[in-house]
Amino acid sequence: INFEYPVNPAITVNGELASWGKFKPDALPIERLAELAPKAQMIIDRVGW
Repeated sequence: INFEYPVNPAITVNGELASWGKFKPDALPIERLAELAPKAQMIIDRVGW
């Protein structure tokens, strides 16, 4: 068990995961995340995270 929301809706969700509520997919397109990745990495490097 990896505590991820299952792709198959017929699969029973782990109790702890179910307590988080229904899965809500992110509306942000993956392409936008890729555009923001270099700036995010720069910030991460700057703050030493």
